[in-house]
Amino acid sequence: MNLLFFLYSPDFFLFLVFFNFFGFYLFYHYFKFFHLFLKIIVLCISVITKFLINFFSCISSRHFFR
Repeated sequence: MNLLFFLYSPDFFLFLVFFNFFGFYLFYHYFKFFHLFLKIIVLCISVITKFLINFFSCISSRHFFR
């Protein structure tokens, strides 16, 4: 009975709204951090692959011209 009264009271509504807002804020914050982390990883991988492609093409061209 107390649980039903709590469910229909405005305190529960405020608690639900606050909890949803806080959870959404945390999810958004972590999602932004995770997105930044993914961008950094993709940037590092692209830079490494470009460097490796240039390095191997330079080695192969030098080897070819010899």
